[in-house]
Amino acid sequence: MEMKEYYQTANLYLPDKPQWRFFIFKFKDKTVKRFHIKDKDELRKLLLKYLPYQVYFSSGAWLNVQNVRGKTKTTSYPIKIFGDLIFDIDSKNFQDAKQSVFEVIKRIGEPDRIVKTNRGYHIWYLKRQHKKGLIECVRDIKDLDIHATENEFNVFALPKTLKKGNICNFITLNDLYLDRDTSERLNANETAEHSANTRSELDKKETEPEGTVLSFNNKVKSNIFIPILLYDKKLNGLKKEIDYLCKQYDLGNLYVFENDISLCFISLKCMDEKQLMKLLNSSRCISKLQFKKFKKVWFNYSEFKPSVLLKFNHNKYLRISKKHKQVLEKFGFKINQGDEEVGSNDLRLYEVSMK
Repeated sequence: MEMKEYYQTANLYLPDKPQWRFFIFKFKDKTVKRFHIKDKDELRKLLLKYLPYQVYFSSGAWLNVQNVRGKTKTTSYPIKIFGDLIFDIDSKNFQDAKQSVFEVIKRIGEPDRIVKTNRGYHIWYLKRQHKKGLIECVRDIKDLDIHATENEFNVFALPKTLKKGNICNFITLNDLYLDRDTSERLNANETAEHSANTRSELDKKETEPEGTVLSFNNKVKSNIFIPILLYDKKLNGLKKEIDYLCKQYDLGNLYVFENDISLCFISLKCMDEKQLMKLLNSSRCISKLQFKKFKKVWFNYSEFKPSVLLKFNHNKYLRISKKHKQVLEKFGFKINQGDEEVGSNDLRLYEVSMK
């Protein structure tokens, strides 16, 4: 990508309180220049003037930022106002880097920002307290540059700038889970804690009968259903389709299950038959054929494991299935959405012969 062309029109980004941070421009000859930047107009002017190979910003904000020179002694002691907690994860391939990201999130929670860099990700927690304790929680995670986080004077790639010709872009957790190569296996069950005894809680049996699977369907009550969308993992453009369906039909959060070949997305939103059929016809999911034929979608939950919660905002009054919510909670999903709960408390579970 041509630097000048990109920086002329790019939607640039600056972190909170940029006037209290310092910025580093790095060039191909490995020389650097340091700047203090107050707004995006000034940033753009400097980028077009110098066309740096890489651009960095300080994770910390300092009252006397002009005098901050890292660990170098100056006549003015650095006075820190606040510091963001940023973890730098780099790996030989993005799949390994993603697993490390999932592990960080599992241990200390969902970040405020995620930035995809040239070789990995920056996991960004804004103005987080108890920094030392959080660092200790993740110190052993593979591919995490813990020293970069521990150094309060460290700098990180500035989002929306170019790094070795690639844009350092913000991504969402949904992007991280779904935007993957077709050969890549989603493995994010860390973010939805899967109770070891979920299956026994649901079917009230110590063992599963040989040759059967355990199922429930998507019916809430007469003519009311929830969407259960089953997909082949190798389907191209899956992320784009899921994003479209959630926005077009205002589905709210999706609860995701997976096995080796399939992904299943469950929304708790209550829909009538006509609405659900319209949704299914707008998709490429496998389950729409089943609903057309049987007026139900069956989910063989014993063949899947919980994977991740994908968060989507809903814009209208959201009615959710009470009985499906209670079952998903037994799988370890934390559910705090819905303006009204519909249906009874009891979801029937079925033992289906596979002979």
